Amino acid sequence: MTIPHGNRAVLVNELALRPGEGDLFVGKLRGFPFGLKFIESPGSVLLLFQIRHPFLAQMKEVGSIQFCDEIVRLMEQKKITIEFEDKLIWLTFVDAENYLESGMVKRLLDEILSSLETAGLAPLPDICFYCGRNKVESLTCIDGKVAQICPICLQERLSSSGNRPGDSTEGVASISVLTPVAATIGAVCWTLVWIGYDLLFELLKTNVIYVPRIVELVVLVCVAAIVGGPIGFLIKRVRRRGGKLSVVAAVVCTIGAIMIGETLYVAWLIYREFKVFSLSAAWSVLPRLELEMGGFHLVIKALAAFVSIVLAAEIAKPSRGKLNL
Repeated sequence: MTIPHGNRAVLVNELALRPGEGDLFVGKLRGFPFGLKFIESPGSVLLLFQIRHPFLAQMKEVGSIQFCDEIVRLMEQKKITIEFEDKLIWLTFVDAENYLESGMVKRLLDEILSSLETAGLAPLPDICFYCGRNKVESLTCIDGKVAQICPICLQERLSSSGNRPGDSTEGVASISVLTPVAATIGAVCWTLVWIGYDLLFELLKTNVIYVPRIVELVVLVCVAAIVGGPIGFLIKRVRRRGGKLSVVAAVVCTIGAIMIGETLYVAWLIYREFKVFSLSAAWSVLPRLELEMGGFHLVIKALAAFVSIVLAAEIAKPSRGKLNL
């Protein structure tokens, strides 16, 4: 949490906000729960407010909101923006430094809340916005959003299938079908990368290319994205999957893809030299050929393989779904 200072601290105190999740400040104004985040950019600051109310975006109360002339003018000038979601309004003050210095933010915020009240969006104090019955003692901050929700409704959403982590073996059938496809794609990508590597040296007619270290890192990341990326994304397509299962499948799949791809690459080298394509011959000479190519070559390939495996595992790892608040 970045501690606000200067005019930002004044605004936080004026609105009686408290620190929430991350860089979010939360509180209530005229019964509306809301959050505020300061977003820095070179030479300016953006104020992002989220204002909570109990209505869905398509309901007539939301459609009947009429903002005052000053707010409409500022929206037309792109100095503020207002966007609507279910039970939530996003209010952005663009390039807000002048508003902070002049102390206009709270006045403009009051104007907007007055328009919401006139349209009938004023919430019942301390009542859950989701069941409309249970009393709420304090605001909840989760996934970067503030919500007035009771423990029962919150638990229902946390326990829903979209937010509940998959069982350890869940998705095993789908992953078993996808992993051969993923390994094949990764193997082909690995083969093409190193064929392109060899052809580049031939094209430039040199055995040495001097490149900055930063370029080496970029190349390694690109190789990882080409090889590990497709594997991770294919496993990620299984929506309900176990976390450990996903990571293990991605690691095994990527290692298999690299081994198959390296064998295909050696088979290509043999074919270029002898016009004979033999995977068995490529597999048998692979260890000796790798050692003959030198330590630098082995280090580069080992690093590329390691980064590919890590990237595939990170992409495949299931993430907790966003709560529908």
